[in-house]
Amino acid sequence: GIGTNIYSLYADPEDPGTWDKYNLRDAELVISCMWNRDQRALCEYMQPTATPLMVIAVNNFAAKEMYNLGATFCLQQEFFCAKAFCEMLKVECLKIKVAGDTRTREEETIHTDTHAHTHTHTHT
Repeated sequence: GIGTNIYSLYADPEDPGTWDKYNLRDAELVISCMWNRDQRALCEYMQPTATPLMVIAVNNFAAKEMYNLGATFCLQQEFFCAKAFCEMLKVECLKIKVAGDTRTREEETIHTDTHAHTHTHTHT
């Protein structure tokens, strides 16, 4: 784009020829977003370099393998998804709890008001 040092390049991201053409081994950082593809070859290709490599794995077993092959950071989709889902559930449970606490307070207020009214009425 204009005013940036990030440029779109169109080539096969799984082809080692592409990696050589764009000199990935000398990059400051390589981020691979090939979420549904085998990235082990890229990890092996980048292993002899000091270039940080970020990749995506479908689970912790694949992530461990990519770390062993030289990945610097591996986003684990199942873990990330589970973590995000857990956070959403916590928020929803809190909403339910707060709503339940509110209903309880309202019910207590109604019960107290009704009881006070009944009590007052019986003394009249």
